[in-house]
Amino acid sequence: MTTFITIYFFIIGLCFGSFALATAWRIKKNKDFVKQRSECENCHHKLSASDLVPLFSWIFMRGKCRYCGNKLSALLPLAELTGGIFFGLSFFAWPYALNGVLAITGFVLWCVSLVLLLILFFYDLQWTILPNKVMYPLWAVSLIYALTNFAGHASWMFIVNILGAIAVSFGIFYVFFTVSKGTWIGYGDVRLGIAIGLLVSTPAKSAIVLFIASVVGILFSLPGLVTGSRKLASKIPFGPLLIIGLVFTMLYGQQLIDWYMHSILLL
Repeated sequence: MTTFITIYFFIIGLCFGSFALATAWRIKKNKDFVKQRSECENCHHKLSASDLVPLFSWIFMRGKCRYCGNKLSALLPLAELTGGIFFGLSFFAWPYALNGVLAITGFVLWCVSLVLLLILFFYDLQWTILPNKVMYPLWAVSLIYALTNFAGHASWMFIVNILGAIAVSFGIFYVFFTVSKGTWIGYGDVRLGIAIGLLVSTPAKSAIVLFIASVVGILFSLPGLVTGSRKLASKIPFGPLLIIGLVFTMLYGQQLIDWYMHSILLL
């Protein structure tokens, strides 16, 4: 049963990945992302339902628009697969039992956050900015998620941990932004730190998000630095790296902390 439900969430994630990429493009172009139909970016032909089947439409059309024949962006299958992986893993590896109203509500709120995070992921990937139109709703959903968790724990220590998590994820980036005058990271990454702190709920997990994002960024940049195609001063979108770190930490962060405590610190 777990396998079938995971596949179901993967398919749902494919759809939301496609939606996220289209929404990012519409926000950039100041188009209505609620009412307007999807269209080809090249010929602007309105797409039919058969053109919008996640992943399969791109494969069957061999990565080309069937109306004008121009190549479609490789970001389309990447967005759909990213959404599928994020959603599929979220159900498969969700670290909390889904046995109660608060627990299920928390998972649903995380899924809503995932949709907003996917939009930010592909907006930042293309235009290196995290738009407020998506960031503010993400703050709201993250706050409700934190309040839902608080309702399940109802302790002052939980509030202390939340504030500590925000202090790590928001505070460190704010210092970097201030010291570098915006040359190291953008203020959008600083604002994203607020949502990260609300979602992960502990300072240790906030630190893990930043660590993973930094490691992935180094691994991404290293081949370009070796070949000379990228310089140390080259700007890379850090938002997607933070989002990858956030998803991993939400699902596996506590396991990583437990492993570190038992295997490295021997506690």
